[in-house]
Order: sequence, then structure tokens, then C-alpha cells
Amino acid sequence: GFWGWEHDAIAVGGRFRWTSGDARLLVPATGGGGGTRVELDLACGLGARDVEVRCGDERVHASVAERPSTVGVVASGVFDVVNNAGTEWREDGSSVDRGFLDADTGQFDEQAEVFGWSGAAVLLRAAYVSELGGFDEALFLYYEDNDMSWRGRRRGWRYACVPASVVRHEHSATAGSAAALVHHLMRRNRLLVLTKHAPGEVVVRAVGELVRDLGAAAWRDVVRAAAAGRRPRIGDVKSLARVTAGYARHAPGALRYRVREGGRAS
Repeated sequence: GFWGWEHDAIAVGGRFRWTSGDARLLVPATGGGGGTRVELDLACGLGARDVEVRCGDERVHASVAERPSTVGVVASGVFDVVNNAGTEWREDGSSVDRGFLDADTGQFDEQAEVFGWSGAAVLLRAAYVSELGGFDEALFLYYEDNDMSWRGRRRGWRYACVPASVVRHEHSATAGSAAALVHHLMRRNRLLVLTKHAPGEVVVRAVGELVRDLGAAAWRDVVRAAAAGRRPRIGDVKSLARVTAGYARHAPGALRYRVREGGRAS
């Protein structure tokens, strides 16, 4: 029920997310139990609205207007959620955590082969690391585990999710506050990993999406703004241009790997 992050420093004081009429929000529980008070800053750009905030059996009613107001509710009904039960690769070129944010109801209690592994919690054979040479340092952060998973599969290695092993993980703790860095590395590295491993049509489509998004941002935020006498907003253009430049810098190495290892099964 939530849309992606947006920015509006005037109306709501920073980042915000639009919701549908009925939205579900997962909040990390402190101390592993209930009884923690959770406060939400709510605003409505369509005029005053009456809303209901529910958590377990507790319901709080509040009137929400354009300016943000704080609504509090006591957290209850705490449950475990899955961060990663192995990594999946989808045909559109997305790498996703298997079971991400699903309630842990035992759906992953059987050992299963998975496409790849998450670098947050993994046991690797010494021979595996020696054969592959470790992580691709050009990636630095994000998708480096996906890339190594894929490289291993090309050489005949396979991976298993072992449910008896459980690790508590705080998602995105390393760079959670550095949104610009996260966006840059995730988008750049996704393209580099696809260039190394994915079918050609997937690579062409992904690179085309980046070029399209950069052109659209330049047209919307620079050209049209200047034509209308408004001050251009270059934030998105600058961010996407940086991703494009970073990809162009490392793409030759990714292509060399693709040519060298392209004949191996994956």
C-alpha cells in the first residue's frame, strides 16, 4: 500500500511516501517484544481526512491535514520476518531476496537449492573462494554477492538454503542513511552484473532504461523548467549521469569477463 520515497522539504519537512487508502507498515520491534510505542508522522495533501491506525487489537483514530501530525500507537503482535532465504534471479534482470519481509510461518523450513546467497550470512568452502578469487572489488558494495554467486554457478558450484541456521540481520545497516550512495551503487552494480552474466537482450533493455531515465530527467527538470522560466532541478540528472559514468568506466572489464567466461554453463 505504499509508493516509493519522494521529497518535499516545504510541505512535509523532508522525505515521505504516499499510501493507498489501506496500507501496511512493518516497524522493527525493539527488545524482541511488544509494548513499544510507535509514532508516525502523517499528512494529507487532499485536505483533512479521518484515519485509523491499527496495530494488533489497538486502534487509534486521528484527523490528518496537510501539515504533518504525529499519531502514536502501542506495538503488539510482534512476529519474525524473513530477510533472505537465498537469492533469486528474475528474467527481467532483478536480483531479489527470497521471502523478503514475508512473515516467517515455516514456509522455508525445508532445505532447498537456491540460485545464490546473501553476503550478510553465508558459509563458503575455502576451495570455492580460492577458485573464484573472492569478490569483484569494482563493485565494492551491493550485488557483489550476487556476482560471486553467478560466477560460482558458471563453474559448477551450487548453493543451498539451510533453515536450521538462523541469523538476525539489520537490513541496510551499513549504508542505511546514505540514500544517494545506495541508489548509485545499486543501480550501477546491477548493470555491471547483468553485463557480465545475463542474456544479451536483458543487458540491452537494462542499459536502455538507464539512458531513457537520464533523458527524461534532463527534459523534465532542465529543459522544460528553463523554458517555463523556473530554476532547473539537477538532482536526478546528476545522480543518473553519475550512474551512467560509473557504468561506462567499469563496463569494459565486465565485457571482458563475459567474453572469457561466456562458454561456461550457468
